[in-house]
Amino acid sequence: MDSLRSGLAEWGVPESQVYFELFTKPAAKAATPAATTNEATQTAEVVLAKSGKTATWSTVSGTLLEFAKDQGPTPDIAAALASA
Repeated sequence: MDSLRSGLAEWGVPESQVYFELFTKPAAKAATPAATTNEATQTAEVVLAKSGKTATWSTVSGTLLEFAKDQGPTPDIAAALASA
């Protein structure tokens, strides 16, 4: 990204005309009180906001998206497509 910005500057493109977005993983957060850790399996309490349903996810349950799909009604298609 930096090389593109510097290249555009070398070509005389004003910085005010250069726009970009950067997508990265969020910084690791400390575990919330609802999450517990043990050596073999990590678990977390998941609240599905639209249905109000609460379920316990664990690392053996697959991804959060897969877990949410298994809990009933299908999550928003945007979330499903984002993981594809």
